[in-house]
Amino acid sequence: MKNGIDLSQKAGLSIGFDRDLERLFFTDSLVSVQPDIRTWYQMISVLSKCPHNTPKEFYQMYRGLGNLTDLSLLDNLGLRFDVTVIPPRMIGTRGEISMGGKMPQEYIKTLGHSHAMPEVYEVLHGEAIYLMQDSIGSHSFAIHAKPGEKVIIPSFEGHVTINPGDDYLIMANFISSRTVSEYESFKEMGGAMHFFLNSGEKNRWIANPNYAGYDLRDPVGLNAMMPLDFYKSLGFSREEPMYTSSKRKNFQNLNFLKKPLKRDSVDI
Repeated sequence: MKNGIDLSQKAGLSIGFDRDLERLFFTDSLVSVQPDIRTWYQMISVLSKCPHNTPKEFYQMYRGLGNLTDLSLLDNLGLRFDVTVIPPRMIGTRGEISMGGKMPQEYIKTLGHSHAMPEVYEVLHGEAIYLMQDSIGSHSFAIHAKPGEKVIIPSFEGHVTINPGDDYLIMANFISSRTVSEYESFKEMGGAMHFFLNSGEKNRWIANPNYAGYDLRDPVGLNAMMPLDFYKSLGFSREEPMYTSSKRKNFQNLNFLKKPLKRDSVDI
């Protein structure tokens, strides 16, 4: 692959990413899926400041992927497998935020949402920061994940994915196909509890002033991971794609995605 990324071994599906076209491509027994595109117009309300450079596309979401032989089973189980692509871009800011006298840039990110059922993410390529916050925005925490690592998002916890690297972030997720994502609270609050910015010399978390009165300590270092034994009980490991390990179990290990899951109520 001359100028592309082969994801077949990392995703467990015959897919790749074309850097020139900035699109996934599909081979073998997969149906080609057109992406939903998150645009600047949809993102403007959740950025740290009004940007002076505005990419037309922020990121791409490919929903409902799977081998032809698996799609009907996943549909019957009420499950969906998605892939999201976030490019390596910085969003220039202007306004009141200053870091050491320099106008910072915000790392590109997703809009942010929550849902009643849990979700599990897996980094296929690049690196990700999963910024999570509880349902009332009283505290937040971040997980820095690299290829092969899985991150479970509990029910009702808002989450934003940030690409802090210099390459494409390509990640997969399993989720209940019957749950509904809620975006409005992030739009109303102007984003998550924190923004991740860079001034050219260092990275820094900046608190979102719309959450004044809540615990706005930096989210780094706070333990946001579900117990490791819970991941193991699902058959997840860093060495094997979660699509592959789940298919081996006829996707029955993913039944936990179809009922509410709280961070403090995991039963191993």
